Amino acid sequence: MNVVEGERSSIVDKWAPAMAVVVANTVTGSVNALVKKALDGGVNHMVIGAYRLAISAFILAPLAYFLERFDI
Repeated sequence: MNVVEGERSSIVDKWAPAMAVVVANTVTGSVNALVKKALDGGVNHMVIGAYRLAISAFILAPLAYFLERFDI
């Protein structure tokens, strides 16, 4: 099957939202499994919550900065 360039971009546009959902679900499931493993290992619930908030802040802060700064 020969796919021309215009059809390829329409296929990517069509399946991009579905692939984003698959990636988001995979990441969420992986994080939940890691948290379960840590909690079974004896880590305190408050420590898990603090780490999750700190990690999300470190990931989202540069994203927010650049999106606001450069008007993307």
